[in-house]
Amino acid sequence: MKEKNKSEAKKYIVRVNPEQRVKALLLTGDLEQAAEAAIEHKNENEMNMVLLKCNSAADSVAAEKIERAKVLLLKK
Repeated sequence: MKEKNKSEAKKYIVRVNPEQRVKALLLTGDLEQAAEAAIEHKNENEMNMVLLKCNSAADSVAAEKIERAKVLLLKK
């Protein structure tokens, strides 16, 4: 990401530690994948980070996924 080449950075996401994957996906701008990773980890802090980045209508799908996952987590 030092060179601001997001498409090149996306190639290396699979090599990032699972704990850092959500942050890396947020840096590349892939909010849907970041949402999926946060839900997979069942980490509310990561979900909140993704929600903060969701600010346009295009991001509503990712935000909706996270909201549903948070409700399911709270029920358990």
